[in-house]
Amino acid sequence: MGRLYIKPDLIGKGLGSKLLTLGETWVRSKKFTEYYPYVHENNRLGISFYLRKGFERVHELDSPQDHELCMKKKLS
Repeated sequence: MGRLYIKPDLIGKGLGSKLLTLGETWVRSKKFTEYYPYVHENNRLGISFYLRKGFERVHELDSPQDHELCMKKKLS
């Protein structure tokens, strides 16, 4: 899972956390030790969500369509 989108009316109901947990479980099942989702640089709510979940900012990606931040979390 590279990106996580939640409808505005569903934010704050735990759905993002559940989807993120599913994504982390899948990443672990593939024997990866790090998880790298992306979030739009202007999505302050999304960035703070990932930071609260233990992710850190790694770098920015500039593409013709979007300016995204790559987030990173080491999995144990």
